[in-house]
Amino acid sequence: MSTTEDGGEKEPEKANPLVWLITYSDMVTLMLCFFVIMMGEPTKDDSRIRLVLNSFGGLGPLTGGMTFNEGKLAQMGADVTSLPANKRAKNLEEAMRKAQALVQPETTATIQQITFDPERGLVISLVGDAFFRPDSAEVNLDDTRDTLQRLVVFLNSPEVAGQTFRIEGHTNTSIPNPAKWPSNWDLSSARAINTLHVLSDYGLASDRRFQVMGLADTKPVAEGDTPEAAAMNRRIDIVMLVDGLL
Repeated sequence: MSTTEDGGEKEPEKANPLVWLITYSDMVTLMLCFFVIMMGEPTKDDSRIRLVLNSFGGLGPLTGGMTFNEGKLAQMGADVTSLPANKRAKNLEEAMRKAQALVQPETTATIQQITFDPERGLVISLVGDAFFRPDSAEVNLDDTRDTLQRLVVFLNSPEVAGQTFRIEGHTNTSIPNPAKWPSNWDLSSARAINTLHVLSDYGLASDRRFQVMGLADTKPVAEGDTPEAAAMNRRIDIVMLVDGLL
């Protein structure tokens, strides 16, 4: 027990019985902020919620509290994350419009369809019967020259600059002439390669953006053994690849 200046005993200081209210009020304030954010306007992603939850990690006795404020750096990160997606969507939309312009009355016999496959990308399907005779990988230029020239204009356009493409050869289930082709894999691959060669001959700016692939009869678009289904499956696909397939 301490003493006073005149030698007397000093009364011990009494603890403030209300000091716990400081910690309690801090906790209530934090919980209020948490539920306001949780019940507020939903966000496009969970970055804000993760920031809130991470802030609780700083409430320990050694590290002290952390702020709930996202700050300019967090917002900049969200903007940077969203920009590529927005740009990709815009580029895809522009490429789709440009590709659809290929479909004119004079090309409907050579272009089967233009679609978007989420697992592959923008797909331009060419009519196999128009481009190749049975058991042949030689491109039929007489019937497809105009379409090939239009394709080169599209592939050289600013809308698809820097994109990676894959030329896929497809066949139906019929067995090719074994004297010429050991299998449909060989035939489909040769057709894809020759298509790229012809596009290069017609002025393709660079073939380094291109891949070729022979898929034989593994990716049919029509079921059944009818001549119509076989004609649809016997095709060339020019695919502008989506991210993750490069």
